[in-house]
Amino acid sequence: MVAAIFTGVSLIFIRKSLWKLNKMIVIIVISMIIIQIIMGIFVISSRLNPVIVAVHLSTAVTIFSLMFVLLRESYLEIKKGRI
Repeated sequence: MVAAIFTGVSLIFIRKSLWKLNKMIVIIVISMIIIQIIMGIFVISSRLNPVIVAVHLSTAVTIFSLMFVLLRESYLEIKKGRI
């Protein structure tokens, strides 16, 4: 998870092309990370309630998939020579 956060922050500062698309994805990822932190607090305080744990896990999977989309977009742009 730390690697995903580092990669996302790096992409925010490195990538300037196609910023409109990336800006939306980055905003979604950052808000999902905040939700993930809040859900983590609820998971601990609810003593591993299965529903809250499932929501916490699904949020993590969503963050991972959005980070994968950002990485894939970056790779394709670098491969095409746009950056």
